[in-house]
Amino acid sequence: MEDEDNSSLLNNVPISSREELKKGNISIPEPKHLNYYNGQLHLALISGDYDDCKAKASEMETETGGRNVYAKIVRGTIAREEGNLDEAFRWFTQAMQLCPYSLEFAVEVGRIHFLAGRHIEAVVLLEKAMHRNQDNLDSMCCYWLARSLYHTGRKNREVVQKVKDILTLAPNLKSRPELLRLQAGIFIDLNDISSAVAVYRTIIEIEHEESNNYIELGKLLLRMGNEEEGFAMFARALGYTSASPEALLGVGYVMQRNGDHDVALNKYRISAATNVYDGGLWNNIGMCLYAKGKFVSGISCLKKAAYLNPLEYKILYNLGLSHLAMNQYSSSYHFLAASLSLKPNNADILSTLAIVLTRMKDPPNARKAYKKAMEVMENPDIEKMWNYAVFEFNEGELESSKEAVEKLLERLKTPSNNEEEMMRGQTERIAFEIERMIALKNNGNDQS
Repeated sequence: MEDEDNSSLLNNVPISSREELKKGNISIPEPKHLNYYNGQLHLALISGDYDDCKAKASEMETETGGRNVYAKIVRGTIAREEGNLDEAFRWFTQAMQLCPYSLEFAVEVGRIHFLAGRHIEAVVLLEKAMHRNQDNLDSMCCYWLARSLYHTGRKNREVVQKVKDILTLAPNLKSRPELLRLQAGIFIDLNDISSAVAVYRTIIEIEHEESNNYIELGKLLLRMGNEEEGFAMFARALGYTSASPEALLGVGYVMQRNGDHDVALNKYRISAATNVYDGGLWNNIGMCLYAKGKFVSGISCLKKAAYLNPLEYKILYNLGLSHLAMNQYSSSYHFLAASLSLKPNNADILSTLAIVLTRMKDPPNARKAYKKAMEVMENPDIEKMWNYAVFEFNEGELESSKEAVEKLLERLKTPSNNEEEMMRGQTERIAFEIERMIALKNNGNDQS
């Protein structure tokens, strides 16, 4: 047996050296185990010396005839980190060919498909891998499959629901922040804000020193109308990152909502020092100045916000309001019309546009805007209904005004606060006046 081993070794030695080898003048070094080379390669990788790592990997590829899987993994990982997705795809595909049933390599190739924008290819590959490994699912397989599927049809509710179901299959879901963040985003798309809040509370239990988690939770709480707890979350974020622009913006927003515009402006000023190109920030600054009666300065800030976020309908709407406050009706109409083109069924924009058209002496179009606003209102709004009733009354359309007043009185049948009680009294007086004028008109018609 020993002679056979020696003969196989001799076959790898040049003919000119065989005689010297037989005489014992040349010794063949013991071949090092493959794990030794893999260990050296791994040390080079974690040290960040990518050039040395590539050289070692190429050497190993040559020595093993392209059969070293770990060398391919390392080359693929380096290529992905350097942004060379085509090269990364080539290396990981070669690794997957050597280990065709490896879930890990399938996930890596699927991930590269996703990063390269090939979402459908990623979905096909990862679904096959997931089906083959139903009894031994991998969290990252579920993660990249969910992300890829989400990007193929994020506006399709059925697709979003399927993404949600895939995430629930992921093992260790409750201990993986990246999976939980994606799940929270899916809940937000499904307009299930309370579930998204619960997910972020779980994330905070895992990463309790990550300020962005508190910021995101604070935003969600504000969407639910829980300003007090939302403010507390922003404050906790500032406890970890004292100059966080987003946390300062959140604190300023809550202050602004509660009428403390000076404190809000102070928070915004600090945030603007490092967050100059945030359109939302300049929008809030502009509306703070608007509330303080500084319309020119407010418009200047809002125009900067519109420059940074030209497709944000709320900024354009606020510009329309600001110009309306300065009696600049043409400018107000311009911005409100632009806002309406982005959000065609927004009752706030429509009713404000109706006021501007009324001021511009265009009752027919103002009436159309009011009626459209009444149609698209999700919940009956007292102020909009009142404005429409008064508009029809001033235009002499008593029957239309009477109908609008009756709807308003129905809405105010059970007032929930003093303001609504006062509004009910005013509405009853205008209803009485309308009835009187209709009666006078009918009497005049009878006499004629």
